[in-house]
Amino acid sequence: MKRSEIQVPFSFMVMSIVWIIFSDKFFLHRQTNISSFQITHIQTIKGCFFVCAVTVFLHLMIKSSNKQLRQSQAEYKDLFYNTPTPMLLYNLETKKFTNVNKAALEKYGYTTEELAQMSIDQLRLTTDKIDGKCNIHKHQKKNKEVIICQETTREIALKNAQSILLSAYEITELENAKAELIRREKQLRLILNSITDGFFILGYDLTIQKANELFKSMVEVSVEKVEGHKLFNLFPSMKEKFLYKQYSLELQKSRTLHFETYYERTKAWYRISAYPFEKGGFCVFFRDITRQKEDELRIYQNEQNLSALINNTQDLIWSIDCDFRYFTFNEPFRKWYKHYFSEEVWIGKVAFCNDKENAFDTKWKSLYERALKGEKFSVDMDFEIDNKCRHTRLRFNPIYNASGKIFGVGCFLQNITESKLHQRKIEQQNAQLKEIAFITSHKVRVPLANILGLTEILDIEDPVSSSNVKIIEYIKTSAKELDKSIINMVQQTMKANN
Repeated sequence: MKRSEIQVPFSFMVMSIVWIIFSDKFFLHRQTNISSFQITHIQTIKGCFFVCAVTVFLHLMIKSSNKQLRQSQAEYKDLFYNTPTPMLLYNLETKKFTNVNKAALEKYGYTTEELAQMSIDQLRLTTDKIDGKCNIHKHQKKNKEVIICQETTREIALKNAQSILLSAYEITELENAKAELIRREKQLRLILNSITDGFFILGYDLTIQKANELFKSMVEVSVEKVEGHKLFNLFPSMKEKFLYKQYSLELQKSRTLHFETYYERTKAWYRISAYPFEKGGFCVFFRDITRQKEDELRIYQNEQNLSALINNTQDLIWSIDCDFRYFTFNEPFRKWYKHYFSEEVWIGKVAFCNDKENAFDTKWKSLYERALKGEKFSVDMDFEIDNKCRHTRLRFNPIYNASGKIFGVGCFLQNITESKLHQRKIEQQNAQLKEIAFITSHKVRVPLANILGLTEILDIEDPVSSSNVKIIEYIKTSAKELDKSIINMVQQTMKANN
């Protein structure tokens, strides 16, 4: 249009100037003696010819311009109606729709006549802006479905009236995805802040990209946001430690990293696990393991105390589990096992040979099974220890776990040879004492009673009487018998003492 406005006057001006200049020169050159009447007649003919020529030329130019205008209007109209983006044209004052394209009809489900009776405020579900964005609104379709659209508007003059051309791009899925992403991010942050482990994402350049509240509470410097700061700028006390070198090295290698470290500021031990991800960096989790470290120390100390206790005796001590595998034994048991079976014993070794079972294994297996059923008992058994037959006493005690379930048997073998020998000696002494008591009560008592009885019948007034002589002889005989009994008793006593 602008091109035609300039082209037509300019062409008319050029043609007029060229005709005026060259037509006069042409006729003057052809006719030298021309009267004034002839000149006027020629000017009239020339003017009429020029007007006709210009009229034809202007007609052709206007016709061409109108054709181009109609073609341009058709192209713009086709572009408006067939564009895949819903476009709606409404009056700025009345807000009524004056024209809509095919995509808008398909998107909203209305007919052209129905939209012509509606205003933009009726199409918009609310005039409220979504998330404060002035170009994003909720629209309602004919079927009451609500969609979210990003509006692009342009003010144009149409038929002497100001109108608004509105392009509506549906971003419902995008907005829902954004809302879901925000919801999940909040949920993830809530989860990360609720777990007892510390968490942060570390970039390849040791920059904090994301962290939970536990991590933020542990930083050594005061910052408004930990994100974007270097890890060892937040923890300067740890920069010179091996941790810095190990982090840097493992980040270059991009492999999983696990280690434990002591943090002086909190006086606590932490187990750190760092997992690499594709973009170059680590997802890092850390957990306070101070209690676990203390428990491990106590367990180690208890193990050392137990080892000192069970190895500070010559008695044999060992334990087996429910599969008859050794899981504890002291040094005397190891030495005895090697001597007795001519092989070493180790933790996890099965106490019996499953291929063939002899009477010895059968006996021991029955004893272990009794204890595994919960029975606490002891048995005496003879063993060869230090190349000598020894009398032993074995104690079997079920071992219970925290839930009260039996998971093994504790065995204690005590050498009671001396005790047995001492018991036998006592038994022998008791037998000899019984013999002495028998001698005392029978063999000593009889002659003594005879002597006492004979002394009662002695004739004190006539000591030399014949009856006293016989009585004295009897007393001598009883005294000799008493002497023999006393000598025998003394010998028995000495024998018992030996």
